[in-house]
Amino acid sequence: MTVAALALPRDEQKPYVELALRAARGELTADQGEELTRDHPLDRFRFRTGPSLLPQQGLVSAARLAGTDPDTADSIVTLALTQLRHAADAEARLIARALNHLAPDLLPPLTTLAVHHQPWIRCLATSLSNADSTGLSLCRNLLADDPDWRVRVNLARNLPDGHSLLARMRQDANRQVRQAAGRTARLPDPNAT
Repeated sequence: MTVAALALPRDEQKPYVELALRAARGELTADQGEELTRDHPLDRFRFRTGPSLLPQQGLVSAARLAGTDPDTADSIVTLALTQLRHAADAEARLIARALNHLAPDLLPPLTTLAVHHQPWIRCLATSLSNADSTGLSLCRNLLADDPDWRVRVNLARNLPDGHSLLARMRQDANRQVRQAAGRTARLPDPNAT
């Protein structure tokens, strides 16, 4: 739905944003068509597929379609923060993906994201660390010591070449963090002529 809706002109995408928000609020369920297939021969078999990720997928779709609309972005951020309270790892990853589609100025402050209990939200903070923020250096230092290696890898990938934290991250206990910091330090300067 999202891919098709993004191909539409901006003024025709509004109904799809509303549909995605309904899914994000849990107003749609993955098994809504079940009552139509009650007499199907395979009805006697039940499959457990785990928890539905439809609300989080709805958030991702709504965020991709929201554009720069601050009201829709505010609804998405509110729903995301509500869902994050009890989110498992896969759910938190999708929520972070949804928030990543929003403009940085529509998100909670960087310092709030950098200290969140979910590692995926802290990963999001590392990718936003290039945005201007009053606590930018504090957040980077905090995230460089994060207990989750994925956060440190993401930070190493997003630091500018020559940043003082890269030398420290090249000595990290995790091999993937060391490799990411080494690759970042070797990237050519895009401003060099």
